[in-house]
Parts: sequence; structure tokens; C-alpha cells
Amino acid sequence: MIYKIITKNFMKEYAIPIILAVFALLITLPFSVPRLLGYNKIEYKDFYNFQVDVKENKLVGMLNKYRSIRSINDKCYFSYCGFPKEGRYEVSTLRLVYINNTPYIFYSCINSGECFYNINDSFIESKKNEGYESAKVLLFGMLLAIIGMIIEVLIKSFIKKK
Repeated sequence: MIYKIITKNFMKEYAIPIILAVFALLITLPFSVPRLLGYNKIEYKDFYNFQVDVKENKLVGMLNKYRSIRSINDKCYFSYCGFPKEGRYEVSTLRLVYINNTPYIFYSCINSGECFYNINDSFIESKKNEGYESAKVLLFGMLLAIIGMIIEVLIKSFIKKK
């Protein structure tokens, strides 16, 4: 019976929506499946020996000759980005953590060896979980849209037959 529904007219009429749905699903899969399977990409990158100003819960400064902190991520998640107060600091090491290709300032160490953390491990885990949840919602929404479109096509073809 289903074979009779899928006729040449059916294919002519509904080929474009079905192709678009499959295309949308194929575009969505590479972004969502790795996150669903737990392949959360976490990388670290260090910068050394520069000055930074802590102002209004933001870090201001140049990581090197060409790159500013603001161009990466200057947002503080703890007050003063973990530093004791606003002001200028000589930073010996600044570590960035990239969670699913989004950079965050992990910690900064000053020349005396004292380190100040901007984020902690629970923050990193929450960002990993956000990526997982958004991928799950995206994939589930796409599948629902495709199933809904197939049901709509089948209902329309049944109505036309009667």
C-alpha cells in the first residue's frame, strides 16, 4: 500500500522538501554527533611575560605584539578575574582553555609565582555539558522536523487519493 503512495507524482510534488530536509540533517550531523559522543575538544594555550590591567571585571592588555586579550576573551567569571583587586600586574603566565573552540581565561600567574584562577573545573564541565545539551536539542529538533514533514506528505497523499 505504501508503495502505491510513492508514485511519480508524489516524487515530483515532494522531492524538494525531502531533499532540503535530508540536506539540513546532513549539515547538522557533523556538528552534533561528535558532541553527543563525548568528543569535547579541550585545548590549552599559554602566553608568557606581559602586563595586564584588571578593570571593571575585565582583563586589558596585549598577549603579544599583535594580539590583545580582548580579541580572545576578556570576561571575568570571578571578581577581578581572581586577582585580589583592580590594578596593573606583571603576568608571567596566562593560560587559556579552549572548550569546543571557545576560549576562556583559565588562570594567570604573576612574577612572584602566585596564580589567580578566572574559572574552575566545574565551570569547564558545565561548558562541556552545554555543548552536549545544545547538540542533543539540535539533532532532536531536526529529526522531529523531518518526521513531521514525512507525516505531512503522507497525510496529503492520502487525502488526494480519497
